[in-house]
Amino acid sequence: DKSTDYSQFDILHQYLEECFPLTFSSKHIKKTKVNDYSLLLEWIGTCPELEPVMICAHLDVVPTPNASEWDHDPFGGHIDDDNYVWGRGAIDNKHNVLMQLEALESMLRSGVDQPARTIFFAFGHDEEVGGENGAAYIAEELKTRLKGRKMSFILDEGTFIIGGIVPGVAKPIALIGNCEKGNASLELKVSACKPGHSSMPPSETNIGILARAIQRLEDHPFPPALAGFFNGLSYLGDHLPHFLRLVVNNKWLFGPVVKNLILSKPQTAASVRTTTSFTILNAGEKINVLPGAARAYVNHRIHPLDEGGDKVVEYVRKVIRDPRVEISYASFDRYVPVSPVSPTDTNGFRVIEECVASVFDGAPSMPALMIGNTDTRFYWDLSENIYRFSPVVFENVQDTSMFHGLNERISIDALADLYQFYHDLLSKVKEKTF
Repeated sequence: DKSTDYSQFDILHQYLEECFPLTFSSKHIKKTKVNDYSLLLEWIGTCPELEPVMICAHLDVVPTPNASEWDHDPFGGHIDDDNYVWGRGAIDNKHNVLMQLEALESMLRSGVDQPARTIFFAFGHDEEVGGENGAAYIAEELKTRLKGRKMSFILDEGTFIIGGIVPGVAKPIALIGNCEKGNASLELKVSACKPGHSSMPPSETNIGILARAIQRLEDHPFPPALAGFFNGLSYLGDHLPHFLRLVVNNKWLFGPVVKNLILSKPQTAASVRTTTSFTILNAGEKINVLPGAARAYVNHRIHPLDEGGDKVVEYVRKVIRDPRVEISYASFDRYVPVSPVSPTDTNGFRVIEECVASVFDGAPSMPALMIGNTDTRFYWDLSENIYRFSPVVFENVQDTSMFHGLNERISIDALADLYQFYHDLLSKVKEKTF
């Protein structure tokens, strides 16, 4: 993209080298610029037979088209009187980059020159636009180095620690993403009616036919799947109040009530079904001309229940029930299949749970579905155990609206906890066993 100023990544690389001198000068850490702007650090272990671990983040951020609406300059690095750091990237994803490197730098500073187990740090530079030039290249570099071997586990950005998400559970809950939704964007096109003058309209128009198709899809969303939610609740154990244990053990009775509660909020509804979002409409150019074609573009984030894009197309066609509506994949968006589901009975999941409980005052963890897409889609061949989790506490699910939104910020206390989480994680996984 010629409009992108890639020199900013060179400036960022230099900044990271200045902030973390031990990391970037250690003879035991192999530093590689991948495809010029992504970074791959390999902290080489003394026991090459051990399966390595990889921790990930990304260097890029989304734009700020509404910068004037922010309370503080989104690229000013403002720290307010309440000790919040303001700026684009504060929770997506500069916080993870910096605290992962700070944890590594701290260990080197304390005399831990080399781990037993090799640990990779992967920082892509284009996650926000698909990762094709960052993580995709990192994956190929890793395949060359690993020569067919697998990693013990991979941890990338993902879901958060959120309060109030399960009624009656006092502590915030760490949602550890062990699966990721797919992505399929479709074009709905109607060209059944010839163009003509608006003074002599037919009984139906291309726009009208398309509008009815859109309405049918919004009136008939994909069916929800509650099995994953109930399975997640079972991980909370003693943190669950008695009435919720009763609910979990009697899904046949309480299932409809739980379903209504989950579907009442967009943030929770998205976790139990394939979503349908119309984002672009195109039809007509002049006020007095009936257009010869009308198009709508709809983005589906695919729940594992619906398997893949073909199932989505089948459902859309069934709901619309009108052969005049042509359905195809949108040419300008990438199709991403649903990720494999990573197991939770692994050392990787367990050690993440342990670090959460230690740093965040005994907060419980549960597996969760990641509703967005991350760089991990390029790493599926590297490990069966891929987890998506950003260890930052939000008091309620509404607070996550700053993610890609206005007034993105993070408290210095949250950054300290984030550092401690990664320090504890590195301390555990660097050993021969964890």
